[in-house]
Amino acid sequence: MAGRPTSEPDEPAASSVLARTRADRPDRDARREALLDAASKLLDEGGVAAVTMDAVAVAAGVSRPLVYKHFANRDQLIADLWRRETAINDRRVFDSVRDLPDFESVVRGAVEAIVELLRERGRNASLLRGETFDPEVRAEQEERRRAVRAWYVDRIVDEFGIDKADAGVAVTVFFAGLDSMLADWRSIVADDDRHHVVEVFVQLVMGGLRAVQAATQPPPGE
Repeated sequence: MAGRPTSEPDEPAASSVLARTRADRPDRDARREALLDAASKLLDEGGVAAVTMDAVAVAAGVSRPLVYKHFANRDQLIADLWRRETAINDRRVFDSVRDLPDFESVVRGAVEAIVELLRERGRNASLLRGETFDPEVRAEQEERRRAVRAWYVDRIVDEFGIDKADAGVAVTVFFAGLDSMLADWRSIVADDDRHHVVEVFVQLVMGGLRAVQAATQPPPGE
């Protein structure tokens, strides 16, 4: 009589290991998020230079080897912090604008969301944008910017009827204005009338778009 396959006795053990791995995953994810929270606090208080593996371990109250268990090195830690902060920013801004009916509302919603993010997250929303990452992360940054840019260009073309090249220039100017706000986030957040700051920005963007529209399209009736 043939014996049972030799692999069978190991199957329960393998299933048990898999079950433990799945059960442990939420704990690992939570610990990783806690380490990123510690890195985020260090970033807010001392800038990018303050975010080191040792400092994160101390801030999180864990051992240095545990930090290395989740992040291979400081570069990966900061890159993953950028990924998380960017995901938070993109989600908040996109949730604020995706269902708005016109481009003026989109601009206002985007700027208001960004100003609120600056108030809440401060340095996290500004300092990481100037960090130099490895080629893989730079490619992610470029792809993200390209996708966001395309979304705004399509909205402008649909509403104002100008060609994509002009819409692309308008979006470049729009992004440059947002970058300036990020660079000067302290004064924006400290401004007692942030609503006024938002409205000035909106009027500058919309005024420029309407001027381009008037210059590139024939008057009605011609």
